[in-house]
Amino acid sequence: MTTVIDSDFKRRDTGALMSYIEHEEEELRNRTGQEMDATEQQHLLDRSRKNEMSRHFIISPENADQLSNKEIGRATRQTIRETIGSREGVNWAYAVHRDGGDRPHAHVVATGRADQSGDPLWIDSDDLDQIRDRAHENCIEQEQGIDHALDQAMDESLSQGQNQGQSLSQ
Repeated sequence: MTTVIDSDFKRRDTGALMSYIEHEEEELRNRTGQEMDATEQQHLLDRSRKNEMSRHFIISPENADQLSNKEIGRATRQTIRETIGSREGVNWAYAVHRDGGDRPHAHVVATGRADQSGDPLWIDSDDLDQIRDRAHENCIEQEQGIDHALDQAMDESLSQGQNQGQSLSQ
């Protein structure tokens, strides 16, 4: 068994996908792991409407049964940040699910342009392989308890920047 990555995209906004990801009382979380408030969710939806594009990833680690939701979330954030999340114009969120008989997994919703090669959300098979490899490595590190001080510092920095942005807009 290995870490499974599935991805698809639709030429529509992320509204239905965001609703699905939040099912069963799972919170939609931002790039810092914080629960998204209504303003953040609306911003993601507005961006998807502007781009007319939503991409859905499912990250299902082989060791998911040994990981907490927090650990799966941390590995997911790190994976997306290391692959597509830092591309200009990409906005994303995620939620961790533990559905019935399925192994625990994370759903990621991303928005950005993907009309042609070079666009921020243009994903080819090499990109999927890279995302799969990074997800696998990040989930194994979570299981081994490897300290992610740099990742945690990045989460804190992003969270502080987000809080400052919210303060300025109020």
